Amino acid sequence: MAKSKITKALLEKSIVINGIGRPDTKTIFTLEKEEDKKDMLYRSLDKISGRKLSVNFKYLENEVENASKIQISIPFGLDEEGVKAFILDEISKTLN
Repeated sequence: MAKSKITKALLEKSIVINGIGRPDTKTIFTLEKEEDKKDMLYRSLDKISGRKLSVNFKYLENEVENASKIQISIPFGLDEEGVKAFILDEISKTLN
């Protein structure tokens, strides 16, 4: 009997980074449109380089939505896209 493959898909818009400001702080993960970067609540991820943070996220597992949290240390010297890629890579490791 063959095992069914479990698939997990990250819901990128659900990523919330704790420890970078107010709970409603916006990041590149939660932007609806590019103009949102001008919002006073927007926080660029290059400002969190070198910090240890909690990252909450949701993912679909066989069409069921689940939530999870990881603790990560962001390497120093990354720009916003580098931090985003690092966070996505760390989340991907937990989903595999």
